[in-house]
Amino acid sequence: MIPPILKSARFWTLLATGLVVVLRDKTPFTDEQIMQFVMAIGSWVLGESLRASNEPGATFKEKLFAILGSRRFKVSVLNVLLAFLGEMLSLTPDQITALSTTLSAWVLGESVRKTNLPPSK
Repeated sequence: MIPPILKSARFWTLLATGLVVVLRDKTPFTDEQIMQFVMAIGSWVLGESLRASNEPGATFKEKLFAILGSRRFKVSVLNVLLAFLGEMLSLTPDQITALSTTLSAWVLGESVRKTNLPPSK
């Protein structure tokens, strides 16, 4: 039987994020970009942890589509893109940090709100 933690998207996301941090010297990204990435991923993981869990009997496909359709997920992806493409968009590091902080706060705020889950089948 596979331990539940190995089925967790949050676990694998945090593991991958940890690897990016550990191997940062081998990546083409600045420390600031990596920090923005970590903030964005952290806000998504924390937000997903705070909100009500999906229906226990939901299939992997249903859960995947629920995540991909989530506004929190889309904003978190935008936050990650901002970390890596901000300079290309002529944004200063302070502007990138301000935008990233705002997006992260929105994800956390949305996660604390009551989530309307689809009815059980």
